[in-house]
Amino acid sequence: MNFLKLIDGGQTDAVVEAVLAASPTLTREQFDRWWNSGEAPLAVLAAVGLLPTAAKTAQVLRRRDIALDAAAVGPVVTVARARGIPWLTDLAHRLGDSAERWDFVAGLLHAENAAPPTSEAFVQGWLWELDFPHIPRQRSVPLVDRLRTDPFLPALLPRIFEIDGLGTRLLFESRRSGIKHVLLDALAQLCADGTLDRATVLDGTLDRLVRGDRPGALRAFVVLHDHLAPTREEVTARAGDYLRLLTDAPGNVAAMAQKALLGADVEEFALLDASRVVLTRPEKTLVKKQLTWLGKLARSPEVAEVIAVAADHPAPEIRDRARALTGALPAPAVAVVTARGDDLPAPTRPADAPPPISDVDELREEVALLLRDLSAGPLERVLDGIVRLSATTSVPGAARSTSVPSAAQSTSVPGAARSTSVPSAAQSTSLAGAVQPTFLAGVLLPMLETGNFGRDGWDALCLCPAIGGVLWAAAAPSAGARATWLGKLGEILRAHEHPLQGRGSVPPLHRLLALRLAEISALLTYGGSRPLDRAGLTLPAGGGPVGYHGLLATPTSSTGAIDATALYERVAALGDRAPWRWDLFQAFLRIAPGIDEPLATRAAALGTPAGDALAARLRAGGLPQPVQEEVLVERRPNKTGRFWQDEAWERLPPWRLLTRTTAPPGTDPDSEVLLTGIVGTVETSYHRSWTSYWPALLPHHRGLIAAAALPQVASAADSDLRDGAAILPLLAECAGDGGVALPTAVAYGLAARHPQDRVAALDAFLTLAAAGTLDPAAVGSSLGRLAARDALKPSRFLEPLRDAAAAGAPLSVWRVLAAALPSMLQAPKPPRGTPDLLTLATETATTTGVRLDVDGLAAAAARPGGGRLVTEARRLAGANT
Repeated sequence: MNFLKLIDGGQTDAVVEAVLAASPTLTREQFDRWWNSGEAPLAVLAAVGLLPTAAKTAQVLRRRDIALDAAAVGPVVTVARARGIPWLTDLAHRLGDSAERWDFVAGLLHAENAAPPTSEAFVQGWLWELDFPHIPRQRSVPLVDRLRTDPFLPALLPRIFEIDGLGTRLLFESRRSGIKHVLLDALAQLCADGTLDRATVLDGTLDRLVRGDRPGALRAFVVLHDHLAPTREEVTARAGDYLRLLTDAPGNVAAMAQKALLGADVEEFALLDASRVVLTRPEKTLVKKQLTWLGKLARSPEVAEVIAVAADHPAPEIRDRARALTGALPAPAVAVVTARGDDLPAPTRPADAPPPISDVDELREEVALLLRDLSAGPLERVLDGIVRLSATTSVPGAARSTSVPSAAQSTSVPGAARSTSVPSAAQSTSLAGAVQPTFLAGVLLPMLETGNFGRDGWDALCLCPAIGGVLWAAAAPSAGARATWLGKLGEILRAHEHPLQGRGSVPPLHRLLALRLAEISALLTYGGSRPLDRAGLTLPAGGGPVGYHGLLATPTSSTGAIDATALYERVAALGDRAPWRWDLFQAFLRIAPGIDEPLATRAAALGTPAGDALAARLRAGGLPQPVQEEVLVERRPNKTGRFWQDEAWERLPPWRLLTRTTAPPGTDPDSEVLLTGIVGTVETSYHRSWTSYWPALLPHHRGLIAAAALPQVASAADSDLRDGAAILPLLAECAGDGGVALPTAVAYGLAARHPQDRVAALDAFLTLAAAGTLDPAAVGSSLGRLAARDALKPSRFLEPLRDAAAAGAPLSVWRVLAAALPSMLQAPKPPRGTPDLLTLATETATTTGVRLDVDGLAAAAARPGGGRLVTEARRLAGANT
C-alpha cells in the first residue's frame, strides 16, 4: 500500500490501520519531501511505525516541517507497542537536543518510564515546562508540589549547577501567585522538608559560584543561597569556598560570601590572607566592611600590616579609615616627588603593506576573505589584484595586448605587471574562476533579488553595489548581465555639480571610495568605450585594463600611505597610457604632503601624462590641510516621515559638537569639494562597516578623517552605538594635524557606552601620547564642556583615564583633567562623578609632581561643608601647590 498517498489524502484511520497491519517497511528517503501542517502528524506515525531504527526515525523527525508536540505522544506509543518497537527511549534521547521538541520527548520518556537526557537543550525545555506547563490544569498546581512528583528532578537538578549561563532561566516568578523566584523558593522548601538533600544543593550552589559565570547568570545562585540561609556550622565547614568567593567573585557574590563569613568561625591566618586581596578591590562597601571586621580583631603587627594595604586604596575615605585603624601610618600628606612625565614605549613604525597578488589562486583566497567581512577585508589588495591580473587575462570589451614585454617591463617594479602577453584559453577563464563561484552565488544574486544597492537604504554608506561591480566585471558574466549591472552603477555614479559631492549623509570622502570602485568596474567591463562623463570617468579610446599594471593607488604601508618613490616607479611603468582619473587622484592623496623637487624633476623627465601630473603634485606640496571650526549642531525638528516613532526622535541627543572644514584659498576643484563642508548632523550615525576604510584614504590628514567620522564616534557616547569608536586607533596611526576634530572624537570615545569603544579610545589616547601628538588640553576641554552640559557621563570616561595613568601616561591624564575640571566645577550643578575625577587628578598630580592651573578649584575647595566634592577639591588643591 502507498503510505504517502494515504498521508496526502489525510486518511488518518487508514494510515494507522496500515501501520498496525505491519505493511512493508519504508525508507528514510521516502520522507524527503515537504510536509504541511495537516500531513505532519500522519508522517510522524508512519515514520515511527515503519522506519527500521531509532537513528533513521530521528533523522526524519528532526525536520523543520514535522512538528512534534505532546498530542502526538499517545498515537505514537500506541503504534509502537502494537508493532513491538523497542527503541522509543533511544529515539527520545536522540531528539532531546532541542527544546522545541521537549513536550514530545518528555511524553515518550514518561510513557517508557525512562531516565531523561541531560543535554543543555533538554534542561532548558524542562525549565520552560516548570515555568509554564503545557497542560493547562497543571498551571494551577504549586510548583513545589509539581517538583515533588517530577521524575526528572533527580537527574536534571544537578545540571542547573553545571551548565554555563543557565542561571538567567531560574529567576522566573509564579504566574498564578506572583511569588518571586518561585523555583528557587521551591528548591529551598524541598531541602527543608527532606525531599532534596540540603548539603548537595548547597554544595552545588557554591560550586557554581566558585566556577563563575556572567554576573546576570550568577544572581540566581546568590538568591538560592539566601533562600537556603546556611547555618554557622555549614558556612564554617565550607569556609575555603566562601573565602575564594570573597576575594575573586563579582561584587554581589563577594558581598554574599562576606556576610556569611561574618557569622562563622574562620581561622585568623586565612582571614588575613584573604583580606590582603579584599582591601584592594574597587567595591568600597565591601572594603569598608572588611576593615570593620579586621578592626575587631586583637591588635597585632600582622593585623596592622594587612590593614595598611588599604592605605593605597583609590577611595580617600577608605585610606582615612585604614590610617585611623592602624594609628601608626602617617597622616595624609602630599608626597614630595621629582617632576616626571609619561613613561610610554616609543611608537612602532607602521608595517609595510603585503606584496601584490601574483596569481589567481591567491586572488581567490583574498576574495573569499573579503566577502566574509566587507568592512575589514583586504579590499585594496583585491582591487589591485583584479586589475593586475586583468592586464594578462581576457576581459569582455577590453582590447588585448599583443606585445612582448620589454626588459624594463619584465623587471620587478612595484605596481608593474610581470607580463602583457596574449593569454591562453586557460588563462582567459582563470580570473573569472577566481571570483565567480563564491561571488555570483553567495553575494551578487541575493543583492539583486533584494535590491540591496545602498540607495536610500538604512545604510547610505553601503559599498556592496560598488564592490559588486568590480567583482561582477572580473567574473565576466554575459553581456546582458553586464548591461544590467551598468544600470545599477548609474545609481551610484549620479552626481551633483561635482562627482565628489555626496548625497544626503554621504561625505565626499566616502564618495571618493565609491567612485574609485565604479571606475574600476566600468573600465574592466567596457575598456573606456562607454565613458560616464558626469562621474568623471572619460578616458581616451582603449583606456581599459590591458597594460594597466596594477592600481597606482595601492598602499605601500598598513596605514594606507604610499611611498612617493614607489608611486614614481608605478607611473614610469605605466608609460604613455593615460592614468585613470580617480585612481591617480587617490594615489596623490596617499603620498606625504610636501615639496620634493628632485623626484618631481625625474617624474617630469618621463614625458608622459601621468609623469607630468606627478611632477606638478610634488611641486605643489599636495593636498593642503583644511581649516577646521568647531560647530554646535542642534537636533532638527521632527518632521513627518523622518522617524517611524516620536520616541526614536526623542532618543536623539539635543546637540553635538561637530566640525566644519573649509578648503584654503587656491585649492583645486577636486580637493576643494573633498575638504569643504559641515560633516554630519545629530541624526547621522555612521557605523564601522564602511568608515573603517576612511583612514587609509587620507593617511596624512587625520584631522579631516576625524571630522568626517565625528558623528559616528559621538554616537558611541550619546546614542549608545556599538563599535562607533572603533575608528580611533586607526586615526591615531595616521599622520597629520588632528585639528579640533580629533580631540573631540577622542573625548566622545572615552565616554562611549560600550566597553570595547572605551578600550578603542584608550588605545588611541596612548598611541597619540606616545607619539607626542596628543593634545590633552583640547581633549580635556571637550570632556569638561560636554560633561557640564550632561552630554557625557563622567563615570564612563573615568575608567579609561585611570587605565591610561596606570599604563604610563599620568602626566597626559593630569593635563586632561586640569582642562576638564573647570567647566565641571563651575557648572550650576557639578555632574555626578566629579569627585572621582578630582581623586584621580590628585593621584596624577602627586605622581607627576607637576603643578597645573585648574580654574574654579580654589572656589570649590573654599565652599563650606564636608561633602565629598569639597573634600576632594581640597585634597587636589593641597597636592597642586
